[in-house]
Amino acid sequence: FSHLSRVLTQAVTGVTKALADAYPAPEYVRLLGIRSDARPLLREIARRATLPMVSDGAQLRGNAIFECECRMTDLFMLSSPNPAQRRAGLEYTARFLNA
Repeated sequence: FSHLSRVLTQAVTGVTKALADAYPAPEYVRLLGIRSDARPLLREIARRATLPMVSDGAQLRGNAIFECECRMTDLFMLSSPNPAQRRAGLEYTARFLNA
């Protein structure tokens, strides 16, 4: 059963051993949102970070790992109870959250 599960997961998400071998470490930090009172902390983290911090999916267009993120988000959103969220491409269209 576990072998079948891995095969199906690879088929659906596109994550393969070759992809994992090609990207053994993260290439970016993805920012999804921030509280407005945490902006000074975010600036300091960005100053010290060794990886680029990205909040706009368009900046990652064409990146193989980001494309996997997009497929997984699309699959996950299919299960949303909110019909308006059951659509593809949210990684490119959803706004950065400021709370």
